[in-house]
Amino acid sequence: MLRRYCLEQEAFDQTYNRAFDFEYVLRTYGTFKHAYLDKPTIIYRRHAGEHLSGNNESYKQHKQLMEVYR
Repeated sequence: MLRRYCLEQEAFDQTYNRAFDFEYVLRTYGTFKHAYLDKPTIIYRRHAGEHLSGNNESYKQHKQLMEVYR
């Protein structure tokens, strides 16, 4: 979750097809105040099959982004 004014000041970079939210956090970490909430905020059901997160392409893109914003 994030506040509307954050998106108004810094938009998502949608060139990252899988990790645009992760890239946003890395890019704006010094600009906005971030907090880590160590408890579940939603419950969802995962079914068998392809998932956007947790697959090899997502891991590759996350690793690439961590190198870029190191």
